[in-house]
Amino acid sequence: MPSGASAILVAPIACVSRLGDKVNYRKEPPLAVYSITQVHMEYAPGASHEHIARVRLLGQPTDYARSQIINAIYGGDQFYTYATPLARVHVARCPHCLAGDYLTTSPDGTKRNNLLDLPRY
Repeated sequence: MPSGASAILVAPIACVSRLGDKVNYRKEPPLAVYSITQVHMEYAPGASHEHIARVRLLGQPTDYARSQIINAIYGGDQFYTYATPLARVHVARCPHCLAGDYLTTSPDGTKRNNLLDLPRY
């Protein structure tokens, strides 16, 4: 769980975390479920494109670094975009520079719930 954050919603569903190309399925429910409401973008080192650097969570007064969110995902927490329909956030390789600490959602045919389409700050 991100330091200082409280759970928004807890759902008894399996947790999936992506480690490179491997998928780790956990049998127990997630530790906590959070909604990402906004993203802060920064240019990747030496690149001409941006990565999500920080995010804001629903009901939280502070923001969280990408590394905190990634550690929370690997620890069993789940994150979704605060949009309709929900989209699950996972860790993947950047499609442009192949950095392995890239936050993204899976394509589902709608742009409204993509992380990069959330409001920026």
